[in-house]
Amino acid sequence: MNQGTIEGYINAGCVVFMSAACSDQQKKDVMDCTLYTQLAASKRHSRFDAALDWRHTWLAALNRFGWAVRSHDSRSLPAAEVGRGTVLEWLDKQLPTFIPKALFSEGAVFATHSVKEHPDQPAVAMLNRQVIETSSEDPASGMSERKIALQLAVCEPATGLGLIVLTFTTRQPLSGELLVEVFNPKEVQGNIEMAFYSAHMMEIVYAQFREKINQALNDRRAGLVCALQEASDVQPR
Repeated sequence: MNQGTIEGYINAGCVVFMSAACSDQQKKDVMDCTLYTQLAASKRHSRFDAALDWRHTWLAALNRFGWAVRSHDSRSLPAAEVGRGTVLEWLDKQLPTFIPKALFSEGAVFATHSVKEHPDQPAVAMLNRQVIETSSEDPASGMSERKIALQLAVCEPATGLGLIVLTFTTRQPLSGELLVEVFNPKEVQGNIEMAFYSAHMMEIVYAQFREKINQALNDRRAGLVCALQEASDVQPR
């Protein structure tokens, strides 16, 4: 992957990988719908304590504002089956055919190098605040649990928008750099839940909401959206 062909963002708990070939309008529409629908879902449910209800509300919001889900797949996998790895490695192995694998893999390389080279960048801390919830310490075990509720989005002109939801709970202490953290399956509590969607924007519907959504987000973007910094050593896998 050549530097500059992909853009990465943290967007209210969603890691967004976008092809630089997307038009400026397409990029803005994806970023705004990703942010707005998450906020709509979070008004109703906790993404940590009611993950399924949150996801259903989020999907309803996507549909309401003109993003039609064309394909869907979900997995509930024992941690031992998924094995040791980062969240990006876990997802890369499970991607259904309707999620563009090349774009996801390029995004994973971009994000991994970005976080490793710039661990103190604002996007890293922002992602942790948005997708990790730490429970109080269990008196019996002396350990605390961390709930992870992460979304990813990939977008390129030809395939539209691919969306991924990943949730799991771990007792593993985290380094503070979620995207490069190597998770031990023995520390995961319960199954690892994954859901995959392919969505396409219906312009005739979304056009009715575009300006209202833009105005509603004007005061929210600065605190919820941050670009991942480019790294100097991004190379193909």
